[in-house]
Amino acid sequence: MPSSTTRPRLSLDGEWDLTLDDVPGVQPGERRTVTVPGAWTLQVPGCELVHGTVTYSRDLDVPAEWANAGSLVLCFG
Repeated sequence: MPSSTTRPRLSLDGEWDLTLDDVPGVQPGERRTVTVPGAWTLQVPGCELVHGTVTYSRDLDVPAEWANAGSLVLCFG
């Protein structure tokens, strides 16, 4: 039976740091800022048709009222 209470949410949309780990034609470790949601390949010039390995990172502030809430769950998708 689903819970009748809605869990608080924090949007992760916005600017993220992107490290290009293994992308053809790009220096390994090169960093860019990209907007999420959005395809990184369309935001990095010359990578429109490229596939590779990248790492996203970003700092975020957890709301103070969540401090004693127990576990935090981060979901993507």
